[in-house]
Amino acid sequence: MATPPLVLTGLLLKLLMLLIVTDYSQSNHLTPGEDCLRECTANDVRACHFKFNVHHYQTLSRACYNCPYNASDCARPHCVPGDGVIRQITVVNNRMPGPPIQV
Repeated sequence: MATPPLVLTGLLLKLLMLLIVTDYSQSNHLTPGEDCLRECTANDVRACHFKFNVHHYQTLSRACYNCPYNASDCARPHCVPGDGVIRQITVVNNRMPGPPIQV
């Protein structure tokens, strides 16, 4: 059973608020999020900065051309094939599932 978009959006907003409300006073610079996956070591203090673009989207949109009948079309930029059924979804950075948050 799929999670309703409003519930998913609420969870994403709570996560984003958690990431925004952070004390950066001990950090001289922000580390890009993709560079934050690391082993924990003493005195390694980083403020990881992630950028999320959360919006409503549709699976199998025009960006997918002839997907799912032509598998190469499913790999086109901005194509979100989902489960092969046209429906409204919430995406993060045009991805479903969204990008990993690894720190």
